Amino acid sequence: MEITVVWYKRDLRIADHAPLHHAVAQGPTLPIYVIEPEYWQQPDNSQRHWQFLKATLLELDTQLTKLGQPLWVIEDSIENTLSTIWDSFGKFKLFSYQEYGPQWVLERNQRVAKWCANHEVNWLQFQPFPVFQELANRDVWDGKWADYCSQALLKAPVKLENIATPPLRPEIWPDAKGWESPETEEPPAAGRHAGLEFLASFLKGRGLHYKAEYQNLTSMLQVCSRLSPYLATGAISYREVAHQAQRAMKFYKDKGHAGWTESLKVFGEQLKLQSHYMQQFSDSPEIEMEPLHRSFVGLRENEFDDSRFLGWSEGRTGVPIVDACMRCLIRHGWLSETGRALLISFACHQLWLHWRQPALHLARLSFDYDAAVHFPQVQLYADTMGIRMWQIHDIVALSKRLDPEGKFIRRFCPELDELSETHIHSPWSMSHGEQVISSCLLGEDYPEPIVDLSKAVQAAKDKIKAHLDLTYDPNETERIVNKHASRLVRQDFQDRTQVRGQITPESHFPPV
Repeated sequence: MEITVVWYKRDLRIADHAPLHHAVAQGPTLPIYVIEPEYWQQPDNSQRHWQFLKATLLELDTQLTKLGQPLWVIEDSIENTLSTIWDSFGKFKLFSYQEYGPQWVLERNQRVAKWCANHEVNWLQFQPFPVFQELANRDVWDGKWADYCSQALLKAPVKLENIATPPLRPEIWPDAKGWESPETEEPPAAGRHAGLEFLASFLKGRGLHYKAEYQNLTSMLQVCSRLSPYLATGAISYREVAHQAQRAMKFYKDKGHAGWTESLKVFGEQLKLQSHYMQQFSDSPEIEMEPLHRSFVGLRENEFDDSRFLGWSEGRTGVPIVDACMRCLIRHGWLSETGRALLISFACHQLWLHWRQPALHLARLSFDYDAAVHFPQVQLYADTMGIRMWQIHDIVALSKRLDPEGKFIRRFCPELDELSETHIHSPWSMSHGEQVISSCLLGEDYPEPIVDLSKAVQAAKDKIKAHLDLTYDPNETERIVNKHASRLVRQDFQDRTQVRGQITPESHFPPV
């Protein structure tokens, strides 16, 4: 009898798993995971990714073994793996989820499609997220998103027929894969069980003040759901989170608990925003390498400063809020979108670094790295996307807003612990005597700022204006807005254009 191969990638669970559910319904099923050497050589993959993934795979293997068939793990290319299975079992069907990955993943999937066509293997791919193909614009996207989230969850199978012994037993799986990354001092627990615990604790307690505090750096580790690593590995499904959040919303609404209902409403919006980013990446996967708005090509490519990048990547810029965010990410492997936005914006504007290398550095540090979410966010905060007005923040004012008492800074930059609230956001404003009193000598205990902030901001504005004066293409702005923006954003753009009479850099970018 023909078997069905379920190719696991970033969907490491047995519940609400469409490929596994439909494969088991058809007969003998072989669940496989392929450790692809070339994949782990890509510059966005790191050893901390592998450690988190490996722990999740171990839990998945335990669950599948209890059902009857262990996870069939092999270290090889996927094409060689499929050929090995073909030699052992003959013709088979291949089921998997679609994958919205970087260029290497797209090219690998093209090779798999070619292999399947040459061997007359039916490769059926299921939809893992509310991301839709061939949308002319976003007019119908909201409805499709709601339909996807409302679909019933699929139950886990109760039994699998044992049809093969895995080539690699868990005890000999590789210890290290991917690019070297710093050891995490406080890594999150991996696997489905841990993900469900995070979800339950968020919906039953931690999420109460989400609306008020999810952008607050001091409270983000407690208040934010921190489900992103589990969504990125597929230990829990997007639809599972949506269902649980909607159920909790109804419960608290029926109880008349306004605090909870407002917070869960905002959480739902953030969950929706994640799939919005994924839709952007699916529609324009080239943004892994290139600016979405092509008028920004050539803006920073030839001016990369390695010393600035090194200081930024180690949390040693001399700007406390920036360094605290980077050190938090290094320690925990997780940082809220607010913190990542700050890091990318500072790197691209004040430090004038091209966004690609900072993006890869954050990717390697983040347990929740998902290219389809990561690169749209990076482009958004590097202001190369063309959907919103670009902006360069006053980093000290932003620091005071996001961490008003300096608690977050003191936690991750302990050398600044004795600084007053007056100086914690800008230690360079201290006199030498104040530095001595605070036990923090700039240049010794803590770095002096890596750039002159006011000059760096002005220089960035001048360079962006000069570049756009030469390269700005109004048709490019119109293309992006029509393809990627919601109806409301498109209308706002059209209103501003009508006021000015034409599409200019000022139609979608503020004056500099």
